[in-house]
Amino acid sequence: MLVPRENAMYVAEPIPHLVLVAPPGLETLPPLTLRDGVVGRCDGWNLFARLTVSVVDGPGDAGFMVPGATDEQEAERLAPRLDAVQRAGAAVVIGLPAHPSDPSLESLVSAPGVRGGTVPAVESA
Repeated sequence: MLVPRENAMYVAEPIPHLVLVAPPGLETLPPLTLRDGVVGRCDGWNLFARLTVSVVDGPGDAGFMVPGATDEQEAERLAPRLDAVQRAGAAVVIGLPAHPSDPSLESLVSAPGVRGGTVPAVESA
């Protein structure tokens, strides 16, 4: 499902995460779990994080496509965040039913209706 650009946000620190706000198919992401402060994995999901488009690919037909940079200024802003995902080898994908008031990871993982988890990143070829 296509997630409008204004409903997606990459954050590089402290742990790379991708926030998807009210994406079509939000319910396909598993409920987000925390154990001893560690976000659980999204089994069967992969993240292809690229400058022009990112794809969160889930089991079966589940998944999300996020448009990337459309100009040089956007590319310069997005590139370090995508590099952080590649260095970490994963990102926490967070699906929310509404825009968060606080984009910090601590706040996002405890938001009402939060779904998602740690998704491994597929390396560039």
